[in-house]
Amino acid sequence: MLSRTKENSRRQRGASAWVALATGFVAISFLVACGASVPEPTKTDLARAYVQWPDMAPRDLATGRSLYVGRCGSCHRLERPSSCAPEVWPRKIDAMSKRAGLTQAEQELITRYVMTIADRTAPDRDEAPP
Repeated sequence: MLSRTKENSRRQRGASAWVALATGFVAISFLVACGASVPEPTKTDLARAYVQWPDMAPRDLATGRSLYVGRCGSCHRLERPSSCAPEVWPRKIDAMSKRAGLTQAEQELITRYVMTIADRTAPDRDEAPP
């Protein structure tokens, strides 16, 4: 009888481990999928950003992207930066930053990232229909 109880306990621990492993895999897959739809900044993006923010460090756009994916994406589905005009993003980020617990520096990095990426497609978005 005792050995049967030990075997059941061992099975339960094994099942719990598999559930934890599967849950972790799903969570990581979700974060990777969300991040994959958010463009990485390019050298062209960085050059465009330097015009607006000459004090930028070379890694600022990449850091802004990481914060956008990690902090913003942990609460809600991420919007593509190109879904809004660049000038709309500061208000949106400002409205959510307190709830997200962002520092002023983090808010600025995220804002610079999304504005720069949104600006990639500005001519396409502003074109008048044919």
